[in-house]
Amino acid sequence: MPTMLSIPGRSLRYHWRGNLAVLLAAALSAAILTGALFVGDSLRGSLRSRAERQLNGITASWTGSRLIRTETVGSGVPALMLQGSLTNESSTDIATVPRVVFIGLTSEGFAKFQLKEPTGSGIPAILSHRVAEKIATKSGEKLRLSVQQLTNVPRSSILNKRSADATSAAATLTVTEI
Repeated sequence: MPTMLSIPGRSLRYHWRGNLAVLLAAALSAAILTGALFVGDSLRGSLRSRAERQLNGITASWTGSRLIRTETVGSGVPALMLQGSLTNESSTDIATVPRVVFIGLTSEGFAKFQLKEPTGSGIPAILSHRVAEKIATKSGEKLRLSVQQLTNVPRSSILNKRSADATSAAATLTVTEI
């Protein structure tokens, strides 16, 4: 006569093939899920370390549409990051990079990011290899940087000034290092 304690054991013995398949599927699923979690965690860690390496010690930034005073930076290093166009007018054919990111640093910024501070007259520029190749420049040449002027009126507004001189500002830079 079957009792309440013997029924589960008899059921397991009778359906052992189906139960074995379910047990193996559960074990395989757990192994796959555990492996995926390990790989995901490893990938997240490597991406985080790569991002921190690219930030080079930057812990905070202001990305507003208006400039702020350097006194509000506190113990950080003030830097100006703008997008503009860079033109090499020294070469025979005028080469332009239309969308280049310009980062302006103070003397403390060069020391903080372990960069060699440029020397010489004029506004010094340190270029990446890729930008230097695109505009065919070398150390000592003069470049023209054009950036959009910051205004309270949006550039797309009908009330904004439309001439190129009113919407952009230009500066001449001297390439000190590539």
